Amino acid sequence: MAWVKHKAGKKIWKKSALITGLLIIIVFISPTFWKNFRKTKTINAEIKNLNEEIKNLENKNSSLKELLDFLNSPAYIEEQSRLKLGMKKDREEIYIIAHGENKAAAAALDHAPLGPLSAKNSFQLWYEYFFSRTPGRTVQP
Repeated sequence: MAWVKHKAGKKIWKKSALITGLLIIIVFISPTFWKNFRKTKTINAEIKNLNEEIKNLENKNSSLKELLDFLNSPAYIEEQSRLKLGMKKDREEIYIIAHGENKAAAAALDHAPLGPLSAKNSFQLWYEYFFSRTPGRTVQP
């Protein structure tokens, strides 16, 4: 019987030694795995944020391209040249509806030439109208 107990004790000791060895290995290896897991999680979160930023920038880029296409369109250029530079097409007439005190300014605009036919640009004409004009005199290009 002692021999059976001895053999069973050896098996238990081998099993407990194996379990203890495995636990020691797990204890020493687990911090490394834990660090790698956290690092992987952090990197994946950063990749997700960068992908979202890329998507946002691509959307912004496409909207800016649409805006640029609109700004370079002939219709927009014509509109801005009419509004900011006072240009008009050939054989086109411009009507200004004036109320009250704006009638004098409208009358002066009737005599001021518009468009590329004028040798002076719009700024020069307005400057002369406001600053170097004598009463009763109209600005000539």
